Amino acid sequence: MLKKLRIASAVVVLLGFVCLFANFANSGWAVKWLSWLPGIQFTESVLALSFAALIWLIITFLLGRVYCSFVCPLGILQDLAARLVPKKRRSFDGKYDDSGCRLRLVILIFYIASLALGINIIFSLLSPYAIFGRLMNDIFNPAAAFINNLLVSWLGESLGLVPVKYASQSLLSTAAALIIGLFALAAALWQKRFWCRKVCPVGTFLGFFAAKSYKVIAIDKEKCIKCGSCARGCKVSCIDVPNFSVNNASCVKCFNCLEACPKKAIGLAARSGRAAAEAEEQ
Repeated sequence: MLKKLRIASAVVVLLGFVCLFANFANSGWAVKWLSWLPGIQFTESVLALSFAALIWLIITFLLGRVYCSFVCPLGILQDLAARLVPKKRRSFDGKYDDSGCRLRLVILIFYIASLALGINIIFSLLSPYAIFGRLMNDIFNPAAAFINNLLVSWLGESLGLVPVKYASQSLLSTAAALIIGLFALAAALWQKRFWCRKVCPVGTFLGFFAAKSYKVIAIDKEKCIKCGSCARGCKVSCIDVPNFSVNNASCVKCFNCLEACPKKAIGLAARSGRAAAEAEEQ
């Protein structure tokens, strides 16, 4: 149920952004009905001093990094990219990986400093929504508009499509979108959600709250048969099966593990529960 809810949310968010950026009909309906999507992105809500930022912190403290799997568009794009690679060829599938902690902290410090000092270039290179926005605005949007105009030239306006004008992007802007954005997606072909687990400052920040969240993913030692099914389904390699532990600071709450376990030995438990206590001991 939780996995299906996550997938439904991801579909709504991604399709919403596609409509918001493309808006083939040029009617303004996308802006009218979907303009709230950028406002619920974490960093953007912090910069806007929006109540949404506080809501995300509360949700993260209660349930963990739900934001990363349910709402973050760059994370959702990485999930789609990872699906292009057959499971048997994905490296690190099923292998616990907690490396890169110091690097993530350094990146987070630079990220916060850039926000405080108004250094937009660092912010734009590291913010997950800024990266996604460049991909959409500099690459997808012009391509979508080109296809739209091509269909109009062939079929006229019989399909309800009208010619769309779009401003040509600078070479530097497009190059930045390609290098940073496509790197994040290409890396996901090698390791699922590589950007989330190794780079993303937003995920690192939310991880501090998720590490002490009220609800955690925990393994029941008595039920677990160490088959590794949960770890193979994990998007960020945060499940240490031999030690019956889960790194909830890194867990993005995709809930793949819950459906993958044949013995239902892993689940969402209250931190005060025995299973959660056992996970914290590791």
